[in-house]
Amino acid sequence: MAQGPRRTQSAPKGTPDLELEQARVRVALSQPAHKRLKALRIRRLLAIQLDDIAAIDPKPTGPLGKDLIRIWIDLPTERRALIEVRGGERSLARRLLVIAGFPDDVAARVVAIAVAQMVRVQFRAAQRARLAPEEGPSRGPGDPHEDQRFILGGSLTGLWLPTSAPEALVGPELSLTHRRGLTGQTIYGRWLMGSGSERHARWFEVGAALDLRLSVAPAWRARLAARAGGVALGLPEASPVNGSAASPADWTVRAGALLGIEASPQPGTWIGLAVEPGATLRSLDVVDHTGRATELGGFALGVSLSVLASPWLETTAPTPPPETRRRR
Repeated sequence: MAQGPRRTQSAPKGTPDLELEQARVRVALSQPAHKRLKALRIRRLLAIQLDDIAAIDPKPTGPLGKDLIRIWIDLPTERRALIEVRGGERSLARRLLVIAGFPDDVAARVVAIAVAQMVRVQFRAAQRARLAPEEGPSRGPGDPHEDQRFILGGSLTGLWLPTSAPEALVGPELSLTHRRGLTGQTIYGRWLMGSGSERHARWFEVGAALDLRLSVAPAWRARLAARAGGVALGLPEASPVNGSAASPADWTVRAGALLGIEASPQPGTWIGLAVEPGATLRSLDVVDHTGRATELGGFALGVSLSVLASPWLETTAPTPPPETRRRR
């Protein structure tokens, strides 16, 4: 049966860039079904039933395509007709019809009506997929681990204590963060050393933090955190007045905030720069080997350059959004 030019169905109001083509329907009949229902009769009835949404192929075979809806009609018995319909990659739809006692032309109409209903279901499914809004690139290269659970971090950290001696300490830091969505809980440890005014200091700190990370651009995010940690101090050339003169070591507590920015050069990896304003909550009066008394504590400003990575991140390819046809 000759077919006219394929028409297009305009997209619903509000989606001006979308253009939905008619589906193509290809019908094949088994020998018993063709003998009773006649393939030509079925195609003519379907052309009437589906005139608004589909064009009927004149032959049972031909090239495949994304818009093709395939139909198979069989008569496993004289009393029943089996209809199978599949559109694209969607699941197969099957239906059994009782056509016992119907004349051949009436049976053909009943089968054609049932086929048309099944085709419309397949077409509506394809239409919903096409009209679904495309998901834009809302995730940057690092965004896949917004949902990752554990993150390892390594940092080079500096700490400035303007009222203490020595004033500056530098050293490495390791951290482990458990994340869920935007928030995270971190445990960390840092080993800092510094020297100045003939005095050396060793600073070993272990603490915890509550983090909040906010996306500010693709592959960029801001980091806010509240931190607190216990500090074990070693002062080889001095003794804390409020400690033991025989053991030049003591402890203190540091608390503060963390403000930073992080960038993701590739999925699963972040590079961050942060400042940590805070203070030691327990200041120490110390005396060095010359007998000079000073204080260790007070305001403390930290700066860190960090690398964060998740070895447990699964880098699976995202499912692409459904294709849409755009008017050129």
